[in-house]
Amino acid sequence: MAAEKIYEGFEHNRYEDEARERWGADAVDGAHQRMQGWSASDAERGRTGYAAVHQAAVHQGLIEEHFHLTCLLLDPHPGGHRSLAQTYLSDERFRRNIGGGDDAPVS
Repeated sequence: MAAEKIYEGFEHNRYEDEARERWGADAVDGAHQRMQGWSASDAERGRTGYAAVHQAAVHQGLIEEHFHLTCLLLDPHPGGHRSLAQTYLSDERFRRNIGGGDDAPVS
């Protein structure tokens, strides 16, 4: 898929420097490489899937679907998904984006 289409709808570079600092260049570059192999369906799912899954996960516990969406970008090793979940809890920007708001519980 053409890079222009893959990144359409994404604010691709907004947190890239921070991501490289937190998780390393290999993780960020790996995500970019995975995106190059996306089909049009993967790109659409990547653009729209998280908002729906985050909302549903809050209400229905759809962790498995979240994991599959995450694997579009990240290496699916067991600790990676747990680490991402911890980031969602500890980083207020993620909590706001996911829909938990300012009053979302932090564990």
